[in-house]
Amino acid sequence: MLFERLTTKLSWLSLHARMKDRHELESHLEPLIDDLVTRAELPPAGRGALAVDVIYAVLRHVTWTGLPLFRSIMADALHQDHRITKASAESIALSICDLSAKSYPTPGGDKEFLRYIFILTCTLAEDENVVTSIGLGKTLLERIRDVTASAERQVSGSQKEPVFFASELDALLADIIDELADDYRDNPDAFRIQRLAMQWAKIPSSTLSWMDHAAMKKLWHLLHRVAGSKKTSSTDLWAWAVELGMLPDLASGLALEKTLSEAELLFTVEWGNGRPQSRRWQITSVCRQILGIPLPPRPSRISQTKDSETDPQSRA
Repeated sequence: MLFERLTTKLSWLSLHARMKDRHELESHLEPLIDDLVTRAELPPAGRGALAVDVIYAVLRHVTWTGLPLFRSIMADALHQDHRITKASAESIALSICDLSAKSYPTPGGDKEFLRYIFILTCTLAEDENVVTSIGLGKTLLERIRDVTASAERQVSGSQKEPVFFASELDALLADIIDELADDYRDNPDAFRIQRLAMQWAKIPSSTLSWMDHAAMKKLWHLLHRVAGSKKTSSTDLWAWAVELGMLPDLASGLALEKTLSEAELLFTVEWGNGRPQSRRWQITSVCRQILGIPLPPRPSRISQTKDSETDPQSRA
């Protein structure tokens, strides 16, 4: 179980995290972990697992590291999973999040963060381990499950008594679930469109606000068009974006391509003479997960040809 957890997280880090960021966090963590080992609070063999869990949690949710609630949840996970004291776990979470938060402004408060986590859990691939993928321990996910179950009982009428929440966090979760349930009833793709908005919001240069739902629906339809086409050229991409009202004209296409690439939604393979019109675009594995499209079976080595196209995020 531990090996599988660490392998999953290392694979994600190798595909999605910048080496510079990983090295910076590793260097910052090393003396903190050394101190735990020196005080016999952590066995030497536990160094690597603790480092991976901390770095993964920070880089997986990097825009939220400035939020006190995120730090508290992360500290609780480190305390529970690695059996270090609460004080040590809180010290590590505070120190490493202070370092990361300098580069990333927090996009919202507690409610926005909890909505983000809820949407993430609802849109993971079926074969993903939710606890491992979220990387923040079991406690928060169990509370989400319990509050969701309570909301479902209320809707079905099996729970007659009024619900009293044990904490402000549970009350916030209940509000979020109630709001999202309305969205889902109106549009079964609502959760995935919000997940797309969260992915888009990671790009500082993006000009479309992640709160602009109408713009996200247009982007959703654009990505589905690319997914359904085996050969999407830049010309196709730009024309579809203009048709959907995402671009004022074809001249704005290059800026859109750049942002879609930065958001890890599309990747390109140069074809022909290297001019923009000769590029072919495909959705990435991240985009496939957001859209709810299963990954295609991997071709065997024998069937791969020199011009086969490989998503850079699907490396082993």
